[in-house]
Amino acid sequence: INTDFRMKQLPFWLTFLFVSWLTTGYGQENQGTNNPVIEEIVEAIAAGKEEDEDIDYTDLYETLSYYYANPINLNDATEEDLQKLQILNDFQIRNLLEYRKQTGKFLTIYELQAITGFTPEIVNYLLPFVTLQAPKDNNQGFQPKQILKRGHNQLFLRTKTVLETQEGYSPISDSLLALKPNSRYLGNKYNYYMRYKFYYKNNISWGITAEKDPGEEFFKGSQKNGFDYYSAHFFLQNIGRLKKLAIGDYHLQFGQGLALWSGLSFGKSVFVLNTMKNAVGINKYASVDENNFFRGVATSWELNNHFQVSAFYSNKKIDGNVTNQDTVSNKVLEVSSLQVMGYHRTPNELADKHTVGLQVVGGNVSYRSNKHLKLGTTIANYQFSSDINKPVKPYNQFEFRGKQLTNGSVDYQYSYNRFYLFGEVAVSDNGGVSQIHGANISLASNFMLSTLYRNFGKSYQSIYASPFGENSKPANEQGYYIGGTTYPYKNWEISAYYDLFRFPWLKYRTDAPSSGYDYLANIIFHPSRDLNMYWRYHEKLKYQNQDADIPEVITSIVPVKTQRIRYHINYRINDVLELRNRIELSRYQKDTAAAEYGYMIYQDVIYKPRRLPVTAAFRFSLFDTDTYNSRIYAYENDILYAFSIPAYYYRGKRFYLTLKYHIAQNVDLWLRYSQWYYDNKAVISSGLNEIQGHTKSEVKAQLRIKF
Repeated sequence: INTDFRMKQLPFWLTFLFVSWLTTGYGQENQGTNNPVIEEIVEAIAAGKEEDEDIDYTDLYETLSYYYANPINLNDATEEDLQKLQILNDFQIRNLLEYRKQTGKFLTIYELQAITGFTPEIVNYLLPFVTLQAPKDNNQGFQPKQILKRGHNQLFLRTKTVLETQEGYSPISDSLLALKPNSRYLGNKYNYYMRYKFYYKNNISWGITAEKDPGEEFFKGSQKNGFDYYSAHFFLQNIGRLKKLAIGDYHLQFGQGLALWSGLSFGKSVFVLNTMKNAVGINKYASVDENNFFRGVATSWELNNHFQVSAFYSNKKIDGNVTNQDTVSNKVLEVSSLQVMGYHRTPNELADKHTVGLQVVGGNVSYRSNKHLKLGTTIANYQFSSDINKPVKPYNQFEFRGKQLTNGSVDYQYSYNRFYLFGEVAVSDNGGVSQIHGANISLASNFMLSTLYRNFGKSYQSIYASPFGENSKPANEQGYYIGGTTYPYKNWEISAYYDLFRFPWLKYRTDAPSSGYDYLANIIFHPSRDLNMYWRYHEKLKYQNQDADIPEVITSIVPVKTQRIRYHINYRINDVLELRNRIELSRYQKDTAAAEYGYMIYQDVIYKPRRLPVTAAFRFSLFDTDTYNSRIYAYENDILYAFSIPAYYYRGKRFYLTLKYHIAQNVDLWLRYSQWYYDNKAVISSGLNEIQGHTKSEVKAQLRIKF
């Protein structure tokens, strides 16, 4: 990548990184403000997200946190137990269970390295979450009389706000507000979050979550009941033949995500072998995504050792952009689109709130042989209370319109020696078909390969779906992916993937069939538990419309290429201090226009004093990009169950400080302050979020009480 940047500071920082490496010390594992092992996994998954997606990793973080505190006993773990970690694919799980069956109980954790498909990287990720000793409180299994006595309660209270005045909260006269009611937010600038949860072992969970977004009213006006959003769940699992029972809000995940999948879905990432999805079926929901969940009842029953049956019913209200309404009954007859952001801050946004009813009913039947084969079939029917009638444009003419939709699919998994095959074929009731097929192959003890083929029909329609692919929906895409990991020398790992795709029909901002590619190479050097570094190169090419003076005119398409190079190093000086450094360069070019460049560099300091109940995480970063197109993303340490992966663009500095204070045995307090400073911008953001000035500062506070 051409390095013609406005970056006079770069030589100094490169020298600092090199000196820091040479002066590396060694120490014990540091827990950080949050769990560093879990953060590393979440960041690796988030690395594959190149768009501005507001993704909630709460479910994943919570699951991993539970198993970090209550490790899975490998000597009696079931397939379902291991799937919940979201670290192992079914190929690795099957091989682990088969190894245990043939050789007997594990004598040491490090026997995992002898199992086909278990790379050193996977073993290192897995170690914190497994054990060979059964937890003391699990020795007697599920005991109803012990639920309240041995159950755990947690209460979270959180708030955050931007300190600078944004346009939506600035003073305005009553007369002007009456003329322009949508020119200001109705509520204050604070975000409020409350969550209570109870769990007993891994059998029972219930809780309630509530949130008010900045700008929404609170105990007044449109929100006389307090929070804008409430969610509650009651969840049972593994009680006799009852595998799962969810009442309230829940997730559904079946097959490979073509027909039915809600919640977090992993795509392309540095885990290049994880192309197969681990479908958990029914799962509890306790997040703040106001759309991507089901509300009602769902259950799974084990009929015998081979068959399991699931059924679900959901009925909830969702937001829609109203275009036709009965003037007498006020019943909404038609909406042009479904709103997924969940904001209700202005009169216009409130007018769209809960205007459409959505009923979902369906089920899944799965069959599992004793050894190698697993089959499943899923069906789901969606009934809307209003017609969905989005404006027809060339690129979206095959998308869903109407009041009802039915999806069905068949999925399979089959293992044989060093091969693991998987796939799903789905159909929608308009005749659209999508399919996905893949294989995980262990070619040698130090080399694994993953391949995947997908063909998503342009007319296939779905509501809740999230398969592996380039598009956000399983339609209008064909592609072939290949990824591999090898360990050529001790402490070295090389991973790479190449994804070739094409779009047979038009797309948004692409007025012709197009194609593209995406590849990534990642080299890791990990000589000890206290020193880890990696080098990463990522390149993607896609096509977009050529820039035109008249947006509505169909134009020719041109290639758009993005490239990124990253160097990252973690090193623990001792059990008190850990340092992390990163430098990343970016390049963006559209057609023959001049290339746009960027860089970002940061220094992290994680400090945990021995004698004080405080842990601190500090970052200072410099960044300089020509435009938003050459932006760079970076995962940030945040308060527990909050996730920050902002885009760095234009020229400036950013810092944050996250503190965790252990007030008492069962009380923890998190505080976070962060700030953007832009050297070349006098106005930040736009619309009602616009700030006049060079800085944008945010504060967060969270209290957790366990009892």
